[in-house]
Amino acid sequence: MKLLADPGTGEILGGACVGPIAGELIHEIIAAMRGRMTVGELAAMPHYHPTLAEIWTYPAAELAQKIK
Repeated sequence: MKLLADPGTGEILGGACVGPIAGELIHEIIAAMRGRMTVGELAAMPHYHPTLAEIWTYPAAELAQKIK
């Protein structure tokens, strides 16, 4: 998992993931980019647990801490 964000605003600029179900996970980042979400918003967005999709909240929270 890799998440890219604008260091000034936290807006999500892109992401990447690899693995057997990467195609099922990347759509969340595409939707976040379309909505011009920030990493803080993605980190705070509720996700079902336990699911693989919630893995995006980890890099998002890490980046959000750095941007504050």
